[in-house]
Amino acid sequence: MTKKATQKSGSRTYLLVGQSYDDRIDIGTDVAIIFGHTGNFSHRAEKWREAGYRIHFMTGANYGSYDDYLTGKFDGKKHFNERQQKADGSRAERSPSVFYLVPSEAYIEYLKSVLTVAIDAGTEAIYLAEPEYSAETSYSTAFKSAWRKYYSEPWTDPWSSVDARYRSGKLKKSLLIRMLNEVFEYAGSYAQSNNRKLTCYITGHSLINYAHWGIVSPGAAMSEIRGCDGILAEVTTATARTPNIYNGIRRERTFETALMEYGFFANLAKSSNKNVIFSLDPVEDYQEHTWEDYKRNFEDTLVAALMYPEVFHYLVAPWPRRILQSLHSLESGLSDVKVPIPEGYATELLVLNYVLKNMKHDNISWKRGFPGIGILVSDTMMFQRGGPSSTEEDLSFFYGIALPLIKYGIIPQVKTFEQIASVRSLDDVRILLVSYSFMKPEDPQKHELLAEWIKSGRILIYIDDLKDPFNKINAWWNTGAHRYDSPVQHLFELLGLGTTPDFDDVYFVGRGRVFLKKANPCDFARSIRAGNELRTLIGDSVQFLKQGRRKFKLQNYLLLQRGPILIASVMDESVSLKPLRLRGKFIDLLNPDLAYHKRIERLPGERALLFNLAKIDRLIPRIIASASSIQLIENIPGCLTFQSSGPSGTRCITKIFVPKKPLLIEAFYNDQPYELRLNYERLKHVLTMRHENYPEGIRITVKYKIPHYPRIIQHLRNWLGKKRNLR
Repeated sequence: MTKKATQKSGSRTYLLVGQSYDDRIDIGTDVAIIFGHTGNFSHRAEKWREAGYRIHFMTGANYGSYDDYLTGKFDGKKHFNERQQKADGSRAERSPSVFYLVPSEAYIEYLKSVLTVAIDAGTEAIYLAEPEYSAETSYSTAFKSAWRKYYSEPWTDPWSSVDARYRSGKLKKSLLIRMLNEVFEYAGSYAQSNNRKLTCYITGHSLINYAHWGIVSPGAAMSEIRGCDGILAEVTTATARTPNIYNGIRRERTFETALMEYGFFANLAKSSNKNVIFSLDPVEDYQEHTWEDYKRNFEDTLVAALMYPEVFHYLVAPWPRRILQSLHSLESGLSDVKVPIPEGYATELLVLNYVLKNMKHDNISWKRGFPGIGILVSDTMMFQRGGPSSTEEDLSFFYGIALPLIKYGIIPQVKTFEQIASVRSLDDVRILLVSYSFMKPEDPQKHELLAEWIKSGRILIYIDDLKDPFNKINAWWNTGAHRYDSPVQHLFELLGLGTTPDFDDVYFVGRGRVFLKKANPCDFARSIRAGNELRTLIGDSVQFLKQGRRKFKLQNYLLLQRGPILIASVMDESVSLKPLRLRGKFIDLLNPDLAYHKRIERLPGERALLFNLAKIDRLIPRIIASASSIQLIENIPGCLTFQSSGPSGTRCITKIFVPKKPLLIEAFYNDQPYELRLNYERLKHVLTMRHENYPEGIRITVKYKIPHYPRIIQHLRNWLGKKRNLR
């Protein structure tokens, strides 16, 4: 059986690769995203296609190995002046030869030519990666020229005033959006004219991370780009391990940070109906960490990603060669010797590739704190980063509000100002936390929608000390007919509160309520007392909601059941040090042996990913998990047949639920009998198979006695099944 015969028809899991096909990194995802237009893309694509993969193409949106453009080979003009430049004359670069560029009109034409080659080579989708512009790089001649054209006035140094800083960020976002609009429109039109189907994606970090790192991107506007069909959410252990402050302590909080970053994209998906792919990162870009560190942080981001059941597409292996073939120390401080990926970690990653292909489930059940709390953010967060008066560097204006909730079992929804298209955009939020101390509303009409939402019976908690210097920029709230000191005064006026209501008070607005808190949001990150103060404020506001007193709940864990998959995270720095204890019949999916447990205990700071055997049909055999790619499944009464394939040099473990002890198990590799290491646990009804992985695949057949149950039990099972479906 060749790999070509197992060509995938769907797309749930993806790998990102730059090199040609290599069976040592053939982990069996549905799609291979091939990066880079140089190095003969057509040849690389064909080799991965022959191995059974669907082919997608990725290139940097405004960075890459674009020497032919810079040196003038593309259009006869040199474009070195378009490299993003800092005040000291240095350039923004990813490597000594790969620069971030100002997306000029000439560059847009060049990028179109790059995509033309990929489309001609048969790619099914294109990804423009990381459209970015650093807050520090506003000094190239190309940017100064764009400023003059956009604002019809001479360029102003962003360090000269907060107004110039804000306008610099606004221009950068506009340039990036123009580039994406034009390039995607061209790509779609060109593909259509050649009778090709093409899907277009933007790849980027979250608005939260970009603001934290001082980078301007399209932000929430990613979902509004013309011709854009989806977003690859680039949340990595590198972005999620960025330290933040909670209870006055600055440290890495990978799970909590990733939870908010993924949440930003999940809410974009809900508001825009774009396809969203969550990126996972088993071995991050920064190579100084240990295998132990990579594994711990990867599991934190994995569990955070799985907390959003509305997303079920995953980039499981960015740069698989880096994952399966790089060398790192085992544990920090114990040895400087670098070794390949530990066998247990490699097995875990292959198991997860199988599990993540099957994460779309309608049966969802939560155990968490109070739902329905949102935090409003805006792309303008990115415009207030950089001198002369940048917002707080640790992003405490956001995490000071978010972390006191997450740590107590509440997942706040990250809502973007730009995505409020109607009152219904906030249907799933009952309490909204807002502050203009770190962002500004660019559209005053959105205030009318917010006012209507509040009057319908919802609660706004507005937090601000009204000291943000960016209140003084030249903008809609202080020009023309408006003469407000802060944009929030416009909202207050619409709510009937006047322009200067008393803070630290609550106001009745229609059937809703407005709580005003005079504070800098950063304050809530600085002490235990401050975090408790915020939770008390939210708890008090909940009392104004119908049946709020009974529903407001705080706990030190999050627990989500997605079909048979149970996802859990236990928080440290929380309301309790109590461990989470679970009873049932579980297969531990983060254990390389896929161990069976009746009792699970997780301490604060620990995560769990479990297969719950109580959630499957006990009459039908089912592959629970496998450290391989499973294809060509045939499941008829009394016989289960499938093909198992994986990267050469790795080992496979497969767990199968079989209702009766197998009568016969056969395996064939290259049409020759192959010996498996087998173990069937009769009381658990679990069959364990172990063997070496082969990219060509092993064909396996399991024959078993068909179970028969008394008719009354079968009727009861049918009745319970119908009842579940009605729910």
